[in-house]
Amino acid sequence: MRRHFGFTLIELLVVIAIIAILAAMLFPVFSQVREKARQTTCLSNQKQIGLAFMAYAQDYDEMLPPSNYAPNPMLPNWVWQQFVEPYIKGNFPGNVAASQNQRISIFVCPSWDRSLGTLGADISTWPQWMVTRPSSSYCSNYWVMGSFDRLLPVALRRPPVSLAQIQTPAQTVLAGEGLGTCVWTPGDDTGPPYPHASYRDCSYNYVYGRFRHNDGANHIFSDGHAKWFKSVMPSFTRTGPNYPDIIPTRSTANIVYRRSLALNPAGWFRDD
Repeated sequence: MRRHFGFTLIELLVVIAIIAILAAMLFPVFSQVREKARQTTCLSNQKQIGLAFMAYAQDYDEMLPPSNYAPNPMLPNWVWQQFVEPYIKGNFPGNVAASQNQRISIFVCPSWDRSLGTLGADISTWPQWMVTRPSSSYCSNYWVMGSFDRLLPVALRRPPVSLAQIQTPAQTVLAGEGLGTCVWTPGDDTGPPYPHASYRDCSYNYVYGRFRHNDGANHIFSDGHAKWFKSVMPSFTRTGPNYPDIIPTRSTANIVYRRSLALNPAGWFRDD
């Protein structure tokens, strides 16, 4: 009697279908694992930056560096990355504009570009520099490190504070994740109106970035430690394709804009 070896067409189709089902189940898991690895790398970056902030403060009578400073209004701002560069040695350029398109050392969140084009944003309508600054993907807290941004009105410019002035260093945010459009942020998600367009845009800079790691983000605190916190979801409601066309969702848990807006948050940008 003649015997046949091998699989029938139906058996092959069944096996292929099973493999496809297993792949569909496993691919999201693999994606989550990869994002968790990027989240861990980002957290390591922020811990090193937090140590650099503390080292700078010890060298300058416990004063933190300014978020940015314009010694010459005709030239680009000096930014906090340049002030802490001697402690990190990541080769951050002397001119912040020269950091365009560069992924420089620990100044870059590996998931930076996941914040671009979220919820239907059309980044082709945004100014080019807004989408090409991965090395500005961490933003300092305006309420702690201040800002002398020349685009801000004088009344809104703030100097940095000293470590001794921070009443709750383990809960006060020193820096968080941002889109890269600003090197500083007020962290203000209370929604419009805002006192100035630069204040608004730098608040949105944080709102865009605060959910990129598994619906959360890493934050550096004023005692130097860093930690991941889940963000409010959805982080904002989009009203149009442009950068400012959003209405932020106010966070009342984990990391909040003002301590007084929540009963017992884990951290805040503004301690009042």
